[in-house]
Amino acid sequence: MRHGILGMISGFAVGVIAAGLVNTTELFGPDMLNSAYFSIILFFTFFGSWGGGLTGVATLMELTLLFERGLSLSSLRTRLRRFEKRKFLL
Repeated sequence: MRHGILGMISGFAVGVIAAGLVNTTELFGPDMLNSAYFSIILFFTFFGSWGGGLTGVATLMELTLLFERGLSLSSLRTRLRRFEKRKFLL
């Protein structure tokens, strides 16, 4: 979630800068509608949140790592207990 929000904020900033550059250079003519500037900002905002979301999905969370370590430790403990039981039976 954190990566998506950071991506959205950075995408919004890039969108505002891009809309400002399009406005100052009059790239598409002097009579460009305000909805076009709004669309530019929305495009970069959505693209940033999408990219941030993909980054968030690709990275491992600390809680997930702790959970996986706990699972591996519990399976190791059960193996050791089984081994100790077998040792006493022999």
